[in-house]
Amino acid sequence: MTLGRSFSALGARIAAAIALSFLLPLTVMAQSASQTGSAPASAPVPADTASCAAPQSYLSIRGAAIWDAQPVLISKCLALVPARAENHPNIYTVAISPHGTQNLFSREARLALQRLGANYGGTAQRGVLLSNAPVDYTLVPLATTDNMTQVLSAIGRRTQASPDDILIVYLVSHGGPDAALQSALPGNIPIIAVSANTLAEALERSNIRRRVIIISACFSGSWIPRLANDDTIIMTAAAADRTSFGCAEDRPLTYFGDAFLNGPFSRGASLAESFEGARKTVTKWEQDEKLLNSEPKFFVGKNMQAFWQAVAPNAVPPASAAKAVALKRDKTAAK
Repeated sequence: MTLGRSFSALGARIAAAIALSFLLPLTVMAQSASQTGSAPASAPVPADTASCAAPQSYLSIRGAAIWDAQPVLISKCLALVPARAENHPNIYTVAISPHGTQNLFSREARLALQRLGANYGGTAQRGVLLSNAPVDYTLVPLATTDNMTQVLSAIGRRTQASPDDILIVYLVSHGGPDAALQSALPGNIPIIAVSANTLAEALERSNIRRRVIIISACFSGSWIPRLANDDTIIMTAAAADRTSFGCAEDRPLTYFGDAFLNGPFSRGASLAESFEGARKTVTKWEQDEKLLNSEPKFFVGKNMQAFWQAVAPNAVPPASAAKAVALKRDKTAAK
């Protein structure tokens, strides 16, 4: 990308997003005030398995070089995805964290990719992270609509060999009732928002038929009408008219992210069991703190019922998982 084209593209993004930057502040202020609850904090996120490049401190988020670096970062990330298997459907994973000032959402996106890789193996062992978190912007591609479209299109070309392949997308940020995530570059530089519309358009261009979409954000139930179809599963942290909780920067994960990723899903339970477990856990935390229930929602297309109910290939039996946790606790106590 040339210098002139880079600044032109950046200028277009900023101009297109100025209006959006005024739509979400009140919502985000309310979220920040209310999402400092005391639900149990999860363990720290494990070692980094999502970064595609070494840190490059010389890259300024405001310079043209960061935009020129995007195609290289995308190529590096996609090159790390394992080769597809020929004898069974493959699962591809993408996590998107478009918030530009909080690292919390990156922590959750990274853990989502790790859990998905552990549960499904194969091509899911290495997902693609798109993130605007301050700690991430030279390590992985930025979470822009252009990068999202390019990554999903590249995965789509791989899935054409098998229409039964599945894409799982995990999105996390502050959300608004307009089915959009708060999206900005580090330094709170505005960009076009990652939204139900921009994601739907990217998916349509990718020609990926089977999809699982997980949205950890306030008002995320508002995404369901735009994304729902017979070949899609959607899980959301909140109803279309409800906030979710746990977005304080000092938390390891949001309430929904903690309950889902560290609940039954952490041992490879089915999406159905994992969602129901997360919903019950979040509801209890909210009731204990006298918060208005977020009411997580889900949608399952008629062609995805079997996948919704299926236990992950690498699932750990509940008894074995409980034994492992107890053993780890005993070792920690012994120290």
